[in-house]
Amino acid sequence: MTFEIPEFAKFPPFYTVQPVDKTKNRQLQLWSQLVLKYCEYIKKPIMKQSEFNKLPIFNNEELHRLLVNRIKMNVLGALSEIGIELVKEFMVSNKQIVDLNKSNKLIILYKPLIEWGKELYEYGNCRGLIGRSGTFFSIENDEDSVFYQLDDELLIEGFNAVKEQGKMKLAESKGQYGVFWLK
Repeated sequence: MTFEIPEFAKFPPFYTVQPVDKTKNRQLQLWSQLVLKYCEYIKKPIMKQSEFNKLPIFNNEELHRLLVNRIKMNVLGALSEIGIELVKEFMVSNKQIVDLNKSNKLIILYKPLIEWGKELYEYGNCRGLIGRSGTFFSIENDEDSVFYQLDDELLIEGFNAVKEQGKMKLAESKGQYGVFWLK
């Protein structure tokens, strides 16, 4: 099964940042939807900024169109962001991306962090781990898990989204993380 490009992404002006604010805002909403759907399709909720910039959805080879990522100077002499960085900033401001500046990674929230946290709890519950602990390493290497081959950062952010519920505790030792599922 291949990713189906929506009709709006088959329209050449979609790959040029529009100058009219209302049109640009709608364009950014559509880009956000496309990024979320694509990242969910490829099952990649966390990636480096450089990977994000190279997502194939930003390049429509059929149309010979590419959403560029560059900075330009406007007529007033001010620098303005265009392209991929503008899409990312729009998604950050709409809480669709968490920018982990410290690790140069992005969490693409095709699923809210609270859902990732609930799934982390359910992971332990379904595997009989209530009252026990597990390492992030084991969770991320469980091929039957939604967390398979994901990053610690996503599990930490998901945990933080549900920690007030008091169902889990986070443990850290020498840069290694784990979770304890409470009764």
